Amino acid sequence: MKTITVREAAHALNLTKRAVMYRLDGGKLKGIRVKTSHGLEEWRIYPNKEILEGLQRLAQSNPVNEPLRDPLTEEEIDAEEVDFEDESIVDDQRWQDTERDRIKIIAEEFMKPLLERIDNQSRALMQKEQELLTLKVKLLPDLEKRAEEERKTAELKKMEIAALNKQIESLKEASSNTESTISHLEKAAQETDLLRVRKTELESIVPELEDKLEKETSERRRLESELESVVPELQEKLDQEAAERLRLENELKSTVPELQEKLDKEAAERLKLETELKKLQEESQKPWWKKFFESPSA
Repeated sequence: MKTITVREAAHALNLTKRAVMYRLDGGKLKGIRVKTSHGLEEWRIYPNKEILEGLQRLAQSNPVNEPLRDPLTEEEIDAEEVDFEDESIVDDQRWQDTERDRIKIIAEEFMKPLLERIDNQSRALMQKEQELLTLKVKLLPDLEKRAEEERKTAELKKMEIAALNKQIESLKEASSNTESTISHLEKAAQETDLLRVRKTELESIVPELEDKLEKETSERRRLESELESVVPELQEKLDQEAAERLRLENELKSTVPELQEKLDKEAAERLKLETELKKLQEESQKPWWKKFFESPSA
C-alpha cells in the first residue's frame, strides 16, 4: 500500500502536522518511519478513507496555476518545503501537475477497493432487504394472527381493568365499615390488654393463695385428727350425760307425786292466807268509829 507524507495528510485532513502526529501517536492513523534520499527518517502515512476524500477534494478544488496554501495559516507553501518522492522537480508548475496526477492515482488506487467494498456491501444489503421483505410476506399471516391475539389480549386487559376498578370501588365502600370494625377491634384489644394485666396480677398472687390453701388444708387435717382422737371421749361423756339424764328423769318421776302433794298443800295454804288477807282488807276499809262501836265480842 502506498504512503503519503505528514504534510500531505495534514493538507488532506485540513489539520496541522502536529495534529496529524497526535492522531498517529493515538492510533487513529497508521504509518511507518522511512529514510529519505537525504538519509533522514520521516513518517509516511497510510491513507484512510477520510484522507483519500480530502486528497480528491484538494485535487478538484486546486487550479493548475494557483499555488498551494496552508489551510490553517493561509500562507503560500513553497514547493521546496514539501517533501515529495521526486526531489529533482524544480519547476513549480510541473510539481503541481505531477503531484495532482500522483494524488489522483493514489486516490483511485485507494478508492477502487473501497468503492468495490461499498458496492458489494450495497448489494448484500439489498439482498438482505429483499430476504427481509420475503420473510415479512411469509410472516404476514402470523403477524395478523398475533395482532388479533394482541387485540383480544388488550380487550381482556381492559375488562380486567374495569373489574379491578369495580373491586376498588367496593373496597372503598367497605373501607368505612372496616374503619368502624378496626375501632371495635382496638377497643377489644384494649380490653384484652386489661384482662392480660389482670391475669398477670392473679398469676402473681396464685402462689400466695396456694400456699395459704396448703396451710389451711394442713390445719384442717390436724383438727380432723384431733377431733377423731376426741370423739371417743365425747361419745363417752354423751353416754354418761344420757345415763344421768335418765336417772334424773326417773328421780323426777318418783318425786312428782310428792311434789304434787306439796303443791296442793301450798295451794290450800295460799287459799287460806288469801281469805285472811281479804278479811283484813275489809277490816281496814271500815271507818274508825264503826270499829270503835263494834263490840269486842262481835
